[in-house]
Amino acid sequence: MKKQFTVLAIYEVHPASAALMIDGCLIAATHEERFTRLKNDGGYPKNAVEYCLSVAGITSRDLDKVVILNEAF
Repeated sequence: MKKQFTVLAIYEVHPASAALMIDGCLIAATHEERFTRLKNDGGYPKNAVEYCLSVAGITSRDLDKVVILNEAF
C-alpha cells in the first residue's frame, strides 16, 4: 500500500490558522480564534494544529511537509 503524502500548512499572522491535506485532499482547516475566543488571534496556532492532526488521527511524526506562512500576500 502506498504511503499517504501529508502536508500541514500553518499561518502565523492574524487570523492564525492551520490546514491539513492528505494526498491533495483537504482534511481539516480552522482558525486559532475558534479555540481562544480572541478575534483575529495571531501567532503560532497551537490549538488549530492539534485539532487538524486529531481530525486525521495522525501525529506530527506522520507529516511529510510543514509549510509556514508568516505574512499576508
